[in-house]
Amino acid sequence: MEKSIFNFKILYEDGELIDMHEDLSLWVSSFHIPSPDFDHITESIDGRSGEIILETTLKGRTVKASFLAESVNPIEFDKHRDNLFRVFNPLREFYIIRDLQPGKRLKAKVNTILDIDYLTPEDGEFTLEFLICSVFIESTGTTLNPEWGFQVKTNENVQYTHSTQYFSIWNDGDIVVDPREHFIKLLFNGSSVNLNIKNLTTGDIWSYSGNTTAGDNIELNGIRSLKNGSSIFGQTNKKLITLAPGMNEFEITGAIDPFEISFDFSFLYL
Repeated sequence: MEKSIFNFKILYEDGELIDMHEDLSLWVSSFHIPSPDFDHITESIDGRSGEIILETTLKGRTVKASFLAESVNPIEFDKHRDNLFRVFNPLREFYIIRDLQPGKRLKAKVNTILDIDYLTPEDGEFTLEFLICSVFIESTGTTLNPEWGFQVKTNENVQYTHSTQYFSIWNDGDIVVDPREHFIKLLFNGSSVNLNIKNLTTGDIWSYSGNTTAGDNIELNGIRSLKNGSSIFGQTNKKLITLAPGMNEFEITGAIDPFEISFDFSFLYL
């Protein structure tokens, strides 16, 4: 059986990687990804026609895949079915990585029962739905992972580690990377006095009223602010740095040469 163009792999949290074709001898006959479901929160105003939209929220979306399974005889096919039950265990969360776009992945859980429609005693077909609770399709790696495996949508020479006062950070995704919801880690190494990190594109400013010396590191990990592993949240302005889609222009003040700042995050796509 040849490999389908819709073929994909499953990556479990423990590192186990299963290829639908190579490991399970499955033909993926279709793989359907819809756009995210959404809710518009609206309000009507007395004396005014129509409604105004107050907010739009994205909901989890469902991905559907259809498969053809076969084996050499009925006994082996029965064993094959049992193995499919193990692989598509609804209790386990995993990543789906499609051969068509190996640089992107979907975090999913099985959302339907696996019920094979037997064509013969040795082969059959079935369809599964996968629930993508996180809504977004994400990059398979992060910006500081050299094996993230895909080209970004810009001709600029993108870098995610800098040692100058002004620099740029490219967000290849479709949405704002927000540390309250998404993985993003900033790491500053070096000496500083009243360190300020400003995203000139979004207007976000993070500041620290303390000092650092050579060998110290400041880490902004999600909503946490750490110096050498200990919280410094109370000495900051209690703000966060977000990244808009596309190029983000930054200015850093209070840093004393030599210093280094790096940005580690995943790209999020619709």
